[in-house]
Amino acid sequence: MENKFKGKKAFIWVRKSKAGQSHYSQDGQKRDCMDVSKKEGLEIPEGNIYVIDETASKGKQRKEFDKMIQAAKERKINIVYIWTVDRLSRNLESGGKIEELIKENDVWVRIVEWDDFCLTKDSSPDDWHRFNTAIVQGDYEARKIAKRTKLGQKEKVLQKGYPKEAPIGYLNISDPEDHNPKLEERRRIIIKDEKRAPVVIEIFEKYATGNYSIKSLTKELAKTDFRTRETEHRLSRSITIKGIRTVLRNPFYYGEFRWQGIIWPGSHEPLISKALWDKVQAILDEKAVTLGCSRRASEVFPFKKFLQCVCGGRFTANIADGKYKYYHCWRAKEDQCPEKNYREEAIDKLIGEGIGNLRLAEKSIEAIKQMLMKADVKQDSDEKKKLKECDAHIEKEKNKLRNAARICRDDAKPVTLEIYKELEEEVEEKITYWEGEKSKLSKTNENAKADGLAILGVLSNLKAAYKRQDTKGRIRILEIVLDKCILKNGEAGLVFKEPYDMFFEAAKWVELEAASLSFGNDRPQRPGWQSAPLAGRKMDRVYGL
Repeated sequence: MENKFKGKKAFIWVRKSKAGQSHYSQDGQKRDCMDVSKKEGLEIPEGNIYVIDETASKGKQRKEFDKMIQAAKERKINIVYIWTVDRLSRNLESGGKIEELIKENDVWVRIVEWDDFCLTKDSSPDDWHRFNTAIVQGDYEARKIAKRTKLGQKEKVLQKGYPKEAPIGYLNISDPEDHNPKLEERRRIIIKDEKRAPVVIEIFEKYATGNYSIKSLTKELAKTDFRTRETEHRLSRSITIKGIRTVLRNPFYYGEFRWQGIIWPGSHEPLISKALWDKVQAILDEKAVTLGCSRRASEVFPFKKFLQCVCGGRFTANIADGKYKYYHCWRAKEDQCPEKNYREEAIDKLIGEGIGNLRLAEKSIEAIKQMLMKADVKQDSDEKKKLKECDAHIEKEKNKLRNAARICRDDAKPVTLEIYKELEEEVEEKITYWEGEKSKLSKTNENAKADGLAILGVLSNLKAAYKRQDTKGRIRILEIVLDKCILKNGEAGLVFKEPYDMFFEAAKWVELEAASLSFGNDRPQRPGWQSAPLAGRKMDRVYGL
């Protein structure tokens, strides 16, 4: 094989491994690849050895991988040395890019672990089958790991544990009471960082006085030796304006934490009181409105997207006296609607009361989970059809370019180089569009499922969970379960999304039946309560009107 490889341009691709995978260590991969390349007559310079610290299980956001693909396309390299397939890719999307690179750009992939195996565009069907099977297996394993990780995170959250790296002011350490001989498997706990915690407390206390801006706090801290914690992926540095704003907005410091947009109770030691945190939030909110820090209307008026007037008009909003937020029907300006104005605090209170004391039993929560999963399967089926359509469009555009290139090479002259370049730009633009459509489809499906599963943990007592949230957390819950809120004469009617609506309606009936036991035969009715049998009810159920 020496003559076959000699004179080729090559580099070595080494990807970081998880702790405990000694046979996948960076040094081991690098050493084996260098030994094999030398035997095959190639001296690979240090500058062509890439040690990458990025996951291979995600098709997107792989910057280094994309750089390697681009370098190969520009003919800067002819051979990629890897130790084994999953060091290069563990997802089908990246696997497809590699196959395209090999077949269309004549790049070779040398897999060291497989002895004399080298994949080229002329490789046998058996070799391609072996390679593609390894890609599929890697994708399957990556998905299994991701699913286990998410389940583990959810379980930890329900047990009041924070599933991520603790923010500045705290440290993640191995529990000293966990004596598991495998260090990497020991339980992790969060403790106060004695060095940085006092500074974090001081940041909150100073900002709460109203005498400091975030910018002035940042400048003051820059003169001290206060720096962020160094991690495996990030160097220690002075805290930035964005960093201080993140600290001041983080509920972690009063004993709770935000996960998937919702605030959950924590078990860690708080650094500040809830009262101090609330005071800081009030100052931040007031400055955000007064100074116009929030660029989008959805950030300044978060409840606006849910509100609808009983006349059918949508609600609009404005700020009065530089700080008070008011919501009103847009038809009221033209005297076409008598509905009154609502302060944001009143809207928040009405929705909270509309939720009532909803509590769902474990059976109902499990049923919702199953319905979400089934809906996701249906969505996947529809998505696969649309993804195939996108792929067909992409392949059609690529074929245009291939045919034009073939005509150019054959000197038939109907396609000049200038025309080809114009066609290439047009094709690339269309391919980018269809790739974007594919990305949107996957993202929509992923988010729909993740949102539904994320909220299951709070459905056993939705009102208590809603009250615990700040505005951001409340909006997050409403985005998942609420379709719209219809306002009429100071009252709110809530229209819930499927599949939550039928379960919430059943819970309302249970709530009213339980109340009737205390009041005899006169069952208490909410104003204008619309009752109807569960069977055959449509999506437009309204509670409270």
